[in-house]
Amino acid sequence: MSGAQLFYYVMTTEEQQKWSALCGNIREKYACFKLSPMLQEQLEKRLEARGVGSAKGYSEEYGYFHVDDGDRGRYPVIFRTVSYEEAEHQMLKELAHDLSYQHVLKEKKQIEREHRGEWRFYTVEDSREAGRILSHTEENTEWKFDAKYDYRKYWFEGALCYLKHTVSQKVFLEEVQRYEELLNHWFEQPFWKFDLGCMEFVTA
Repeated sequence: MSGAQLFYYVMTTEEQQKWSALCGNIREKYACFKLSPMLQEQLEKRLEARGVGSAKGYSEEYGYFHVDDGDRGRYPVIFRTVSYEEAEHQMLKELAHDLSYQHVLKEKKQIEREHRGEWRFYTVEDSREAGRILSHTEENTEWKFDAKYDYRKYWFEGALCYLKHTVSQKVFLEEVQRYEELLNHWFEQPFWKFDLGCMEFVTA
């Protein structure tokens, strides 16, 4: 079955029950976090079988699936698996990434204010014009991180905190490595390392 066919696939009652069982298990795993109403709403949206621009579900023939409504008529398959465990891990990884991003996006200004002094360089917004943001870079005289402020540090830390309590240790450590690679992408030598003790990115 193609991505487009999966995107428009209608589950039977039995298939819907299997999909609902997976979603119920994920809700239980997230119950310990006491999510804010905004994040709880985001969680529910991402568990919907058919949301804006995506379709998820279960097919007896093809297993669990997640398809995005891509541009130019394409329907990228995010995952398709007959394994319940793999589907659960995929969903939990997506949720951790998305929910942490939503939190950081909502609290972006507050997070920057709290941590600005830790970074050597940061951007100061001067003004806004139609289609443009005018800004300049300033440098702290004392700093903890010899780098420019990067909100992704807090985004990725939040995602890994979710994953620590929802996936297996093996999957969690794989995601630690993936997020380290993402955060180090623009450095010639690895700059960041995730500290498993304090659950934060520290300088390598």
